[in-house]
Amino acid sequence: MTQKLSADENYANERAAKFGDTIYHYCSLDTLLSILNHKELWFGSTASMNDSKEQRYFLENLENAIKEAIPKNKINVCNEFFGQIFKSLEHSYPYALCFSTLKDNAAQWERYADNACGISIGFNTRQIVKLFSSSTIYLSEVHYGDEIKKHKHYEIVLEYLLHDNLTCGFRSRKALIENILACSAN
Repeated sequence: MTQKLSADENYANERAAKFGDTIYHYCSLDTLLSILNHKELWFGSTASMNDSKEQRYFLENLENAIKEAIPKNKINVCNEFFGQIFKSLEHSYPYALCFSTLKDNAAQWERYADNACGISIGFNTRQIVKLFSSSTIYLSEVHYGDEIKKHKHYEIVLEYLLHDNLTCGFRSRKALIENILACSAN
């Protein structure tokens, strides 16, 4: 007899299928000691990330990709929509904790592991996802450049701007903007 999995277990399995059984967090030795001593993982404000433009980069890529896909008569609507997002960004910074699917990556060592003097900690992907499932924390990937067209927000915003139609359960423009900001740290 097969056992039915909970929604959390299904989501954890889906994330593990996408990212692998182990995800890695690169950090300094001091951070490792803090994690071990306090048994805590800390999220940081995206306003103070080492790459201060990372959140803005996602939003700019999304805006540019949308502008390429819409007719000229919708550009003003697009400008107004993204203007509202960038204005909201001034006071709405989500928190993020960075993981990598790569166990050994030069860029991760340099940027996050104290210029290669730190450590790469492996975490069980399913367990991390289950831990996060009790809150509104999601494990998602960063989209760079043309990859932005693969992001679900690309489809949602395009549909909204072209047809004034909110999809995927969004009930208001404000809710969509808040969700885009929350995901823009990816």
